[in-house]
Amino acid sequence: MLSCVTYSFGQIPSFTDLPQILLDNLGEMGNNDSLWLNYHESLYLNFIFENSRKDFDFSKKKIGFISGSSGCVKRKKRDYFKQEKDRYIHNYKPTGGMLYVFDEEQKKKAGGYDAAIVYWCKFVLPVDKVIRKLREK
Repeated sequence: MLSCVTYSFGQIPSFTDLPQILLDNLGEMGNNDSLWLNYHESLYLNFIFENSRKDFDFSKKKIGFISGSSGCVKRKKRDYFKQEKDRYIHNYKPTGGMLYVFDEEQKKKAGGYDAAIVYWCKFVLPVDKVIRKLREK
């Protein structure tokens, strides 16, 4: 049986609770489809998941994104950060989600992803479904 560390997301109440440096650099996030996070994306996600990620650091990590009401849509990081920018502009709250941090065996099965963020999903997905979804082209 695989074990995956999953952390539920303690949502930041509003963008006004984010450090100004993160807000100033929203334009530097999600500008490409690289699977690897850039410096600003890493800082943002480290802050957003600060209360739930324990010792996991997003820096230089390969992160997958999955959404949809049943968790069936594999997304690109560009989609995730575009949504965050839109939500900031419209004064909505940051996106909710769940962080799945993979152990070494799961990372191999997932195609090298260190972790996944599942958002706008009505269910807590089993880790094997998250891994299968990440492996899809």
